[in-house]
Amino acid sequence: MRRHVSRGNRLLATLVAVALTQCLGVAGAAPAEAPVKAPRSPQVFYVGGESCSDGGTGTESDPWCTLGRAFETEFVEGDVVRVLPGEYSLPKSLALPSGVSLLSTRGKSETVLRVELGANCRHLDVIGNGGLTRIGDEGAGFTFAGGHPEGSGGSIAVVAATATSQISIEDCAFVDNRATGNGSRGGAIYYGPEGFNQTEPFTFSLIDCEFRNNSAGDNGDGGAVSFTADVANPAPILQIDGCVFEGNEVKSIGVQTFGGAVHINACRDGSVIRNCVFYRNRIIADPPSTDGSLAIGGAVYLRDARIAVSDCRFVENEAPRAGALYIITGAPPPPSDVVRCEFVDNAATIDRGGALYLDHLNYDVVDCTFEGNRANQEGGAIWALDGVRRFENCDFVGNTALVGGAVFYHHHELTMVDCTLIDNRATMVGGALAVGYTGVINQPIFEHLIEQCTFVNNDASADGGAIYFLDNGPADGSGYTRASVLRCLIVDGSGGAAHWDGGDHQDVFVDCTNAYNNGPDEYGHEIITSDECIFDDPLFCDPSDGDYRLSGDSPCAPENSPCGELIGALGVGCDVASIDTARHEVGAVDLSIPWVKARDGELAFRIESTSGGEAHVEVVDIGGRCLASHTLSINEGTTRGTWDLDQSAPYLSDGVYFLKAALATRKASRKFVWIE
Repeated sequence: MRRHVSRGNRLLATLVAVALTQCLGVAGAAPAEAPVKAPRSPQVFYVGGESCSDGGTGTESDPWCTLGRAFETEFVEGDVVRVLPGEYSLPKSLALPSGVSLLSTRGKSETVLRVELGANCRHLDVIGNGGLTRIGDEGAGFTFAGGHPEGSGGSIAVVAATATSQISIEDCAFVDNRATGNGSRGGAIYYGPEGFNQTEPFTFSLIDCEFRNNSAGDNGDGGAVSFTADVANPAPILQIDGCVFEGNEVKSIGVQTFGGAVHINACRDGSVIRNCVFYRNRIIADPPSTDGSLAIGGAVYLRDARIAVSDCRFVENEAPRAGALYIITGAPPPPSDVVRCEFVDNAATIDRGGALYLDHLNYDVVDCTFEGNRANQEGGAIWALDGVRRFENCDFVGNTALVGGAVFYHHHELTMVDCTLIDNRATMVGGALAVGYTGVINQPIFEHLIEQCTFVNNDASADGGAIYFLDNGPADGSGYTRASVLRCLIVDGSGGAAHWDGGDHQDVFVDCTNAYNNGPDEYGHEIITSDECIFDDPLFCDPSDGDYRLSGDSPCAPENSPCGELIGALGVGCDVASIDTARHEVGAVDLSIPWVKARDGELAFRIESTSGGEAHVEVVDIGGRCLASHTLSINEGTTRGTWDLDQSAPYLSDGVYFLKAALATRKASRKFVWIE
């Protein structure tokens, strides 16, 4: 029987067929792909201002009111969020994606990001999956305050990073942030192995930032900053430049804790810490402990870090061990330097290394000043163990310890060249320098060299007012030390110029050295002296004023010395150069401030230069802020003067300051303490 199909049914079948064809294509083809949305171009978004609205467009003329609204945006690489002046309250952490910049329009003093009370969060989670991510720029930074997450990274945590990532934080201030929870790291900033993985290093820069009064969790590391690398999180390339770290801290409660301000566990070649100030950072042992190894590095702790430290100032930092800077590495030790740094009034409150502690590495310490540092045990300024190290052109003044008032060096080879060691004290042995060796069978013979150094007024209650050698090498003689003291000047100490105490294989040789007025026995037991050693008044220029250069007729001058070479670190010529500039070649550096003292509302000072002219002179605080300045005409040679700071800086509070001078391209500075 033939089926009858109505016209209406035929129309319906046709429509269905057309619909199926459009959906499936012809001959069983796959569905057609939806059109791809073209990526948008990077944009600049604005937040804040009186005319803001979170229902707005985020443009300069119609900005959003809150950062929370801005961060709802689906950002693309190259986007910029610009924040107008004001204080912004954050109820939760914000995620800053890769390649996005967060900048203020008026700088950190006028743009504050503060975590709400009770929010228990940090400010930013930074996602570094490629490209350049910026937080702040010159004149376009923020103040990040009050971050307090449960965990590491009180203000910022890097939660992802790849090899192509660059993260830059510039001209920002981090104030009163804290990482909470036992063992939490990085009171302000944290990079570490929590929550992400990477296979290659990335670049992280901190430029011209301030870190004040931040803290890590109890038994945590890095009161301000912590970078932790491991197999899953390879070391970054770090650049910390022009930053100020003040009043940051961590607390050890019976567990090892590292880095009152900065904790770095590994970083790559090319990393630097430079032009930074570290002031009154600390590690607290609570309850107090007799074990200094529980709390290490009052300002900075560096482990396996291929990093150079240069042009930094460490003042009044403290920890049970390593009051300012601690550096340790495994094998092979990376060659690097500590250069042109000042270490002033730092303290190892329980054991070793009042300012600097070097452990198993081969750093050189060059052109540095160590003044007024102290250790409860060894090494008032420096404690060093293992590795071949060189101390060159450094000044050690007024440091104190139980052993080795300025430097305690243990094991392996020490080279100290062209240094001055003045007014250092040891309550036992080695008023300025103690060199020790605990040998084992079949270890090599280590050779120390102390050359062309000046030792003045160093004191040890027992032996070795200037230098003390200790050798506990193995009895079979397979490992021991040799030491050479060449062309040194050792004057006005107590406990003798140099003393040896140890095994039968000690070999200390002194040549072309002047030892004068160091006690009845200038050289202790079995130290070998050559015929070119002398025992004469060196005829300093003005020792009462701290000027230990040599007069022209000094027996230590090259033309008068028994070996025809300069004895001591300082040059000849009382009228042309200073204690800081007359090393070997008079006039090699043409400006210095060898002496400054605050008294009765005035600052008394002495400036010396190899050429006269108009110098710019200023008083700066520990953070580098200028508090008073004026122009001073200085003479060739010595200029003495006073400055009425009661009038020029009437609100100067008690504390540590620096007098700075600049003449042409030369600069000089000297610390002073101001007490009303």
